[in-house]
Parts: sequence; structure tokens; C-alpha cells
Amino acid sequence: MSSSYIPNEYAQLIRHFLQPTAHKKRVYVNHIPEEAQQKVRESTMKPWGGETQEIVAIIDTTMFGSLINPVVLTHTHCFTKDFDEYNAFEYNDIEYVDGFDGFAQSNLMVKLKGFNISKVPCGNQDELMEKLFHQIATLSPNRKVKSDAIPRNPITQQPAAVPSEVKGWNWGAFILGFFYGIFNGLPFIPFLHLIPGVNLVVAILTGIYGQEWSWKKKNWSSVDHFLRVQKKWNRAGLVVFIIVILWGIVAGIIKTIDQI
Repeated sequence: MSSSYIPNEYAQLIRHFLQPTAHKKRVYVNHIPEEAQQKVRESTMKPWGGETQEIVAIIDTTMFGSLINPVVLTHTHCFTKDFDEYNAFEYNDIEYVDGFDGFAQSNLMVKLKGFNISKVPCGNQDELMEKLFHQIATLSPNRKVKSDAIPRNPITQQPAAVPSEVKGWNWGAFILGFFYGIFNGLPFIPFLHLIPGVNLVVAILTGIYGQEWSWKKKNWSSVDHFLRVQKKWNRAGLVVFIIVILWGIVAGIIKTIDQI
């Protein structure tokens, strides 16, 4: 443990940040029900031997407040449970928050010292969790600034010019445009896909400009994070496209055989 570590600083920050949302978004802080504490100590903290630590806050990442997959915050550590996957890390080890991973943006990637990356499950608490862990990272003695952090205009605090590597065709944006829009900060795209005659044009334009639009509209943590997510969408879209083409070929062959 670092000699510069002051546990109360983390606890005070967490309480101050989460208090306005307490109980409104299944967030428990300050007066945490004993039943909730016992449940997470047994299900989430015990596998790591941390069940005796004082709980500062509990964030329920499920939709119905069942505490099946909670994020438990103590004075020193974060404990998480995502179904059968357990994780824990010390705040002092945080270097930076590396954005989200996956199509649904359901895991917050937290870079720890060394080569470790910890996944924090967010469920539908993604916005709250990202802001919270960015705040926690500011107190870490191992904090680092990513070399590929998003460049922002110092006056408007908006993203600067679109990096060249962000531009390009994306098969996922073209083939899976409806879902691509939902998960990539483009809520207008799904609605346009529902309009007959317009949807094909929108699909082509999204394939060409979708990545650029997403970069401008959504708050990505870095170019590297953006490209990792877009690569997955591109791969998924290409697979679907190939399957559709092959299915069409097979269907055509079957139809030809039937006519013979």
C-alpha cells in the first residue's frame, strides 16, 4: 500500500459524488440497509477476503434492485460481481479509466498499474459509473494521463478535429445500423431506419460516416478505445453480410434444383 494513501479521501469523494443519486438509482450510500450489506459481503466481498471492510457505498447494476451484480465500494477497494465473475482492486492502483468495452458498453475498463485491466460491470449505470471512477482516479498516486486522450478545444471543451484514423467504412454501421445507432451515441439513426425508402440511403451513409458521427456525438475516452469498439462492430457486420450473401446463394441453388 502506498505511503501517500489517505483512505478517508476516497470515502469522502465517493459519498459526496453518490449522495445526490442515493436510492433514486439503486445507489446505497451513508445509511446502507443492514440486509443489503450482509448480502454483498457474502456474495461479492467474501471471495476476496474483504468481507470485514467497512462499506462506503453499494451500486446495484441490475434493473430490479436485486443486488445480484453489485459494485461495492469501501475505503480502499472496489469489489464487483458479474454473475459468476468476481473482481477486486485497490483505488491506489488505478492509472486511468479506459472507457467501455463491448457492444452494449456494459463494462467500464479501469487500467491498473502494471499491465492489469479491471472490468467494472455497469449494467444501465454506465454514465454514473464512468463519472465516479474518473473522480476516484484523480486521487490515485499511480494516476497517469493517456497519450492518446481525446484532444479537446480549450475554449469550448468540445472534441477537436476528427482524427484521420477514426474515419472509414464500417460494416457494422451499414448492416446493423439500427443497433449501431443505439449503442454508439446516434439515437436518430434507428428512427430513420424505420422509414421505408429512406432506410437504404441511411444505411449506406451510416456505413460511410457512422464512425465519424459517433466520434463527435459520444464521449469516447480515447482513440484507442474507440477503434477497439468499432473493430468489433465492423467484424460483426461483415460476418452478418457474408451469412446473408451465402444464404441467398444457397436459396438460389435450391430454387434452381426444384425447377429442374
